[in-house]
Amino acid sequence: MKALALGALLLAYAAHAQQCGRQAGGKKCPNKLCCSQSGYCGNGPQYCSSNNCQSGPCAGLLGDEQCGRQAGGKKCPNDLCCSSYGYCGSSAAYCGNGCQSGPCNGLLGPEQCGHQADNKECPNDLCCSSYGYCGSGDAYCGNGCQSGPCDRRYGAATALSRAILARI
Repeated sequence: MKALALGALLLAYAAHAQQCGRQAGGKKCPNKLCCSQSGYCGNGPQYCSSNNCQSGPCAGLLGDEQCGRQAGGKKCPNDLCCSSYGYCGSSAAYCGNGCQSGPCNGLLGPEQCGHQADNKECPNDLCCSSYGYCGSGDAYCGNGCQSGPCDRRYGAATALSRAILARI
């Protein structure tokens, strides 16, 4: 019985001691653990509070409403962002890197597209940024947008303009 308890303790320690986040090249924690600001996996406020957490099920990262690829492409209401974890919100945790839809402001979306990915187009009516990632908002649909519902103020080619140009 002591050996079983010791094994469980060592397993718990190994999970908590695992490095993650920017300290480990963006690595995510396993088993729905949070990645702390210091780059270690665990649970509890020292790992998961909104001011201590880099990724995972952080407090304040998960809203009530699900969205994105985790919810069949559903968009968030009220101009909210859909986080990489598939929840709606308005902070950088939702609208930053990995944001799936809404007024995203990150440079890297969840999926590659454009000339960086054999001219692959984005799903769910998302834009393909100049960097080759899918998302919405100015970072994706603004200057340099490769495909999708690009903002016409920047002269990006939309599906309609590509069709017209193909007939000329």
